[in-house]
Amino acid sequence: ESLKYLLRDKDKGDILWLEDPDQNIRGVSNKEGIKFEDFVRYSCRDNFRTPKKIAEYILKNTESRFTCRNNSDGYQVKKDYYVADKDQVEIVSKLLDKLTSKNEFKREQITILTCRGYESSIFYKKDKVGRYKLSKVKERIDQDTKIAEPEYDHAGNLKYSDGDIFYNSVNKYKGDESPVVILVDIDQDKIKEKVLASVLLCGMTRATLKLHLLVKKN
Repeated sequence: ESLKYLLRDKDKGDILWLEDPDQNIRGVSNKEGIKFEDFVRYSCRDNFRTPKKIAEYILKNTESRFTCRNNSDGYQVKKDYYVADKDQVEIVSKLLDKLTSKNEFKREQITILTCRGYESSIFYKKDKVGRYKLSKVKERIDQDTKIAEPEYDHAGNLKYSDGDIFYNSVNKYKGDESPVVILVDIDQDKIKEKVLASVLLCGMTRATLKLHLLVKKN
């Protein structure tokens, strides 16, 4: 009803509801009673963002099923293991050196995504990883709730601070993409299994060329 109120022409306007059950990273169910009687439903399992090698990895290692429509091969998915959270910082620092050497990738083409909450990762507390300054989401304090909220530009894009490498959470980054994604904080002990599966799928499909995973050794 709220969406209908915002329509310019309430009699002729249409609402497009986009939903991907496999990427339900917030664990929201349809128990609230959302009804779709007036909607025409379409179902599409085509993936145009994810390159072939990353798509093959996802299809092999998850329960998600889709058809890869990207003609690019991309790169093989790489994976590193860590014991303590702090170990990830050194691993990522060395990885960034490797990625940016010989100008294989520009710094602004690389995004570090945490599978945890934005402020729960060790990377949130870091200004730099090795010699690379992190570019983080700009925040403002809501005067009513006193809670920090992300800032957006007029086009609805997140605003970032100055830096070399983007840092964000999968939760905040849903809908965006990056040539290189380094997915960190993959820890079964700290994230519920069903939520982790959705977060992983969402995070992995943000990469348009190269994907690197940092997995807790357990």
